[in-house]
Amino acid sequence: MNAGEGEPERGAEPPTEPDGSKNAPNGEEASNSNEGSQPTADEPASSPSSDPASVPASVPTSDPSISQGEEARPKGPIAAIKTFLRTFTYISAGDLFTLANGILGIGAVTYILDNNRTGFGVAAGLLLLAIFADGLDGAVARRFGTKHHYGIYLDSIADTVSFCLAPAALIYMLFYDPSRGPAIDLINDDLAFEPRFDLHNAMAVITALMVGVMGMLRLARFSLKKEDVRPHFAGLPTPAMALLVIPLVLLWAPSVHLEATVTDGELEFDVGATSLLVCLTLILCSMLMVTELPYPKLRGRFAIVGLIVLALAAVGVTLFLIEHSWYLAPWFAMLGLQFAYTIMGPVVTLRYLRKVALPPE
Repeated sequence: MNAGEGEPERGAEPPTEPDGSKNAPNGEEASNSNEGSQPTADEPASSPSSDPASVPASVPTSDPSISQGEEARPKGPIAAIKTFLRTFTYISAGDLFTLANGILGIGAVTYILDNNRTGFGVAAGLLLLAIFADGLDGAVARRFGTKHHYGIYLDSIADTVSFCLAPAALIYMLFYDPSRGPAIDLINDDLAFEPRFDLHNAMAVITALMVGVMGMLRLARFSLKKEDVRPHFAGLPTPAMALLVIPLVLLWAPSVHLEATVTDGELEFDVGATSLLVCLTLILCSMLMVTELPYPKLRGRFAIVGLIVLALAAVGVTLFLIEHSWYLAPWFAMLGLQFAYTIMGPVVTLRYLRKVALPPE
């Protein structure tokens, strides 16, 4: 038995003489085991015999499969309640912001499923709050510390809900038109083979899947490679992708869902004709999430840029909810900044490859 599990660790047994007795460490013969052994340095007098068969049943023995903490764990209903609620005791200050991110994302999905203009506007506002909470959880965790090591995985799960599932649901609900028929249908109403295909609905399904799946792959790699300790992101971050989805789909979604055509004075957008272009743009941007292109983290002096984007988005969502036509101005400004950030990744990569020389082989 190892030391620390109920018995001091022993060394090698002394050699045995032909008559069955053992040589003592000082050279003298040891007494016969039937007559009792004298305590030595290797075997204290107070310890029981090392033979398991000779240990009385009343003497408790340690189970190697049970740690000392488990043996000393208190029993009873109060202890059971503490064990049941133990997960909640691990929650730190940073985890509260991460959980708020996930809760806001779930709330956004519920409003998206309402399938009306007000629901879409409220969902967009909740996603903006989720982005804000996601930007604070890391800073709060670094400031106040944490009680565990799975915060990065919790963050990825919350981001999956808020920045993968919710944007995908928003795209599908706004661009998929059931009155046009299914995206792909092989059997008609008479149960005869008749392939049918609707381009607009098919693009809505493909775009929603690309934004959701590419985002999940992006977050899985983020958790594996511990990008939170890197000076930059590898690939377009999922919150940045969500900030592209919100204004694009709410500006150019088919009017059958928004109950109005987007207008600004004499400028009127043909939302039906531009929906395919919006879907193609989102598909291309979603693929940037799984690339290795470096994107800067908006921290320090660059944090003001992120705050400006969120402020413009908040003003746009507020004006959208009160059905004021001025909501176009802040959203177009926000789109300009977002596209600038999206293009910044490839530009930074090209400049980096030009400046850094390959090491000699």
